[in-house]
Amino acid sequence: MSYMTLAGPLRNDASKFKRRRIFLGKRKLNYDVQPIQNKDDLINLVKIVDRIKTCQNIWTGNDTCAGFISETSKSNLCGPCSIQQKSVQRRELDSIKKNTKTILKHKLVIKKNVYLRKKVISLRETMKLNKEKFATEDSMSNLRREITSLPEVQQQNILACINAAKHSKYGVRYTHRFIYECILLKIKSQKAYAYIRRTSLMHLPSLSTIRNYIRKLKAAYGFNDKVFEAMKTRADSMSPEDRRGVLLMDEMKLASSLKFQKDDLQIIGFVDLGKYTPETQKNEMGDHALVLMYQPFRGKYIQTVAAFLSRGAATATVLVQILMEAVILLENSGFYVDGVVTDGAQWNRGMWAQFGVDKEEISCEHFVDEERRFFFFSDFPHMVKTLWTWTLSHSVLNTPDGIVNVKDWETLIDLEAQLVLKACPRLNKSHIHPKQYEKMSVARAYQNTDGTCRYIDRISDLIHSFSSSTPKSGLRKNGQERETIEDFIEYLGHCEHSSTMSTSTWTGLWVTCKGTLELTDYLINNCNYDYVMLRRLNQDNLERFFGMVRGACGNNDHPDPVMFLLIFRILSLYSLIKPSPGSNVEGNELLDALLNVHDDVNVNTNQAEWTRLKQNISNTATDTLQNEYPKTKTTTARQLTDNEIRKNLSGYVAKKTLNRTQCDECRVSLVGPIPQQSLIDLRNYFQVLIGPSRPLFRLITEIEQVIAAETELNGKITLNPNTFLDIAYKLDEMVLPAVGCEEHQSQLTGYVLQLYLVSRMYFSCSFVSHNIPDRTKPKEHRKMGKLLA
Repeated sequence: MSYMTLAGPLRNDASKFKRRRIFLGKRKLNYDVQPIQNKDDLINLVKIVDRIKTCQNIWTGNDTCAGFISETSKSNLCGPCSIQQKSVQRRELDSIKKNTKTILKHKLVIKKNVYLRKKVISLRETMKLNKEKFATEDSMSNLRREITSLPEVQQQNILACINAAKHSKYGVRYTHRFIYECILLKIKSQKAYAYIRRTSLMHLPSLSTIRNYIRKLKAAYGFNDKVFEAMKTRADSMSPEDRRGVLLMDEMKLASSLKFQKDDLQIIGFVDLGKYTPETQKNEMGDHALVLMYQPFRGKYIQTVAAFLSRGAATATVLVQILMEAVILLENSGFYVDGVVTDGAQWNRGMWAQFGVDKEEISCEHFVDEERRFFFFSDFPHMVKTLWTWTLSHSVLNTPDGIVNVKDWETLIDLEAQLVLKACPRLNKSHIHPKQYEKMSVARAYQNTDGTCRYIDRISDLIHSFSSSTPKSGLRKNGQERETIEDFIEYLGHCEHSSTMSTSTWTGLWVTCKGTLELTDYLINNCNYDYVMLRRLNQDNLERFFGMVRGACGNNDHPDPVMFLLIFRILSLYSLIKPSPGSNVEGNELLDALLNVHDDVNVNTNQAEWTRLKQNISNTATDTLQNEYPKTKTTTARQLTDNEIRKNLSGYVAKKTLNRTQCDECRVSLVGPIPQQSLIDLRNYFQVLIGPSRPLFRLITEIEQVIAAETELNGKITLNPNTFLDIAYKLDEMVLPAVGCEEHQSQLTGYVLQLYLVSRMYFSCSFVSHNIPDRTKPKEHRKMGKLLA
């Protein structure tokens, strides 16, 4: 009874015990208690309480504990506490199992790592042994013997991959044959090349390595000796019949632009006709590219020979000189040039006249061999176009075949306009551009059309003859094509003084047709030819080349001279290093003739001269005035602005030059404080800009004054190809301020001089290129066309 408490005192009044309960401590027991009526009932209650078994968790503060246990239970816990204890035990068991699995996994990972380390060591030893094994000549000989059944290209790829596996991915040496294949792959698809290299499908050289090889073929305007050396290498393995052909000449419109070339310190974009550039055009910007292409009578290969940059069309005198030099260079390379193909432009006709080509003389004496003749041809597709234009400009033509009426075509178009099945499905109004014309009945429309029909048949047969591209349709000594051309020559004789065609078109057709027959007779009788495919006497391949250039330039209607030069370099290289079918010369031999990365024979004279001038300027520079600012009057807003811009540029030069020196004294001589409210301070959003020192600012100011004096004339920027060296010569006559310590003064001043001059050349070229009226107007028109479309 010491721990049991009865609620309420014991009294004589038995009714007071009706609501009594049993408590264990402060916990009320859910125990049924009979009402107490007398003393015996109380004694029985005490005995009952004494027999109650209490739960051992009753003092833990568990709210769910019942407090007592039934007399029949063998447990020391009540029902709720027993359930709770089992739940806790189950959670502890799950935690033990989970920890056991984690420990086992950790031990397994440790064992696996130990195994893999041992395997890596074993593989490294095996790889080392294999490298030593494959490095021997016997193993490489065995490998070459095993892969002899594979194609040559696959053999080269396997050998290149094995050679690359012997070294790290850096410093790998490639054969010229493998470089040749990689160059072809990059030219065909740069994205495919990058994908193959990125995914390691093949061990390809980096793009910078490929660019270095391509750059060895100097792509400057004019004739390149390396091109003719490669062609000579190709000619040594070709038969004489495969080395005969004609030279194609045509021009392509370019967008005027200037770009500074850091390699040779020249500005590209000015007229460049080589040694034939007129004095009056040397400082003018070019807008036409004159391209020369060699096209053989046999084989599918073609080769661009040279490109020139002119202002407008080149004059007849210049064309004569370029043509003669090109023919002589090709003949010296082992190729025979029997003629030249041009369009019907006035300057080309002027070139014909200077060679004495006219109705009576359709050829001239060859420039190399006195026993041969040199023929002149007008591009046949161009002549057909001019003939068609002439026909459309005259509603009625009086020809030897009869009257040719343009309305015959118009009537045919009207008749077939509503028909699904047409006799002439490709003929539409866009071919004739008709104006208002008198409507005619069908009966009247088909009256007197014999002349038009005969005219169409004659021109159609001539087009078929000059479009021959197969042996079956080639021009032979006796054949239908020859009869067609001879009949057309007779036809031209009857319409010489008529209005059938223009005088220029008549001359071109007359010289071309007669020259074609004479050249064919010469090739068949003296050069072991059976036939000549007359498609080789037109400029289709040259026009296709122009289309490739425009396509490679993306959205530009006309590429600029620099872009044209880069594409011309790649396409020229592609056709050069690809051997002609049937020849025994390989691409790597042609590549050896073109590319030699260790060839330092041709030293750039401009770079050598600039090195000399830079050394002289740096050696004569002095630091006596380095603490003074330039004495310039800054009274106007323009002068104040120029002064702030020069300080900003000087800060840029200082930041770039700091990376070139580790000398503390030199670094201090470059950097100065940033004045408040200056241009540098206003632009210094991220606190990364620096201010120039006084000596550096004075040096930049002196250089800028010389640049302004050499490039500005009447408020306009005037440049020439050698503006860089012209400025350098002027600076050589001056004593400039120096920067840097006494030990590094000459070197640091020379670096600042070159950095600023090169940057200013880029700025000047960009400014001039973006302010050309001929370029801004087409851009405005294209933009307006997109808005109105």
